[in-house]
Amino acid sequence: MKRTIMTLVASLAIIATATAQTTDRIPAKGFAMFSAKDTFHPHEFTRRAVGDNDIQIEILYAGICHSDLHAGWDEQQEQGLYATYPMIPGHTTFIPK
Repeated sequence: MKRTIMTLVASLAIIATATAQTTDRIPAKGFAMFSAKDTFHPHEFTRRAVGDNDIQIEILYAGICHSDLHAGWDEQQEQGLYATYPMIPGHTTFIPK
């Protein structure tokens, strides 16, 4: 069974990935925070290529919940979680047809 880890770029997410086998990069867009005091800004970046055990999907809508905001604001240090920027928080639920 192929294992896939879904990742999201808030609102403009493009890819779900597990392991890549090439060094090619894929362009992606999202909304990022660049510091704990920041707001969301459009951000273009690249992701690693889709490998043999991966799938590539288009995500049209995504959400940002309160936990994502606390992570972006770097408010989870007491739990041992430290923010790394730029951060593109958000997640989606994949519902197969």
